[in-house]
Amino acid sequence: MFAMAAANKPPAALPPGGDLLATPLRFTRSSNQYMQRAFGTAGNTPWTLSMWVKRVGSLGLQQAIFAESGANKVHSAFATNDSWTLMFGTTYLIGGMPAITSTTTWFNLYWRSVGTGPPTDPKFHTGVPNNIGPSSWTALAAATSLNSAAAHYIGGIPGEAFFADLYLANVIFADGQSLLPADFGQDVGGVWTPKPYTGSFGANGFHLTFSDLGMLGRDTSGNNNHWTPVNF
Repeated sequence: MFAMAAANKPPAALPPGGDLLATPLRFTRSSNQYMQRAFGTAGNTPWTLSMWVKRVGSLGLQQAIFAESGANKVHSAFATNDSWTLMFGTTYLIGGMPAITSTTTWFNLYWRSVGTGPPTDPKFHTGVPNNIGPSSWTALAAATSLNSAAAHYIGGIPGEAFFADLYLANVIFADGQSLLPADFGQDVGGVWTPKPYTGSFGANGFHLTFSDLGMLGRDTSGNNNHWTPVNF
């Protein structure tokens, strides 16, 4: 059984500005832990997602991080080669991203839709803007239900064997905006470091800090777009 107190115990060696990472949530693969939320309305294109991730284990296994429930199940994930990628069902949409195998370093995973059409046909930019080499960005087009009136998941997909084994912290989703990594972090002495987000969130936007032990999925953006924890 997942220990609630341990969920918010910060891992050692937080980077500068790490107070924004001081209340991470531990997702345990063996317990099939994930969070879910049904978006009430169709959102906008563009949108931006930023989250801070620290791997724990289960290297070499596919792990879903952020997903939608549509037939295409487009989601961001760690691939079997440990790179961060996008999945279209069971097909990798992008390649060439660096492998992330460290279990001691925080990484800022960043994903934005930059299309101008409906949410069913955006273009995505993905990146890992931190100290594993140069930032990597890939644009693509794919049919998706992300940011539509559908169920969305963090840390796993119900009915699939893709649950994550990691810490997540400072998860921000901005509906209606195509933002940049600099909106969420900054270089401090060569280390990509979180900084407070000061922008707006839009109707479907949310900010998860995991700081409320009584309500782990509390949205602190002011939108009350709370998430439901499952198997915690």
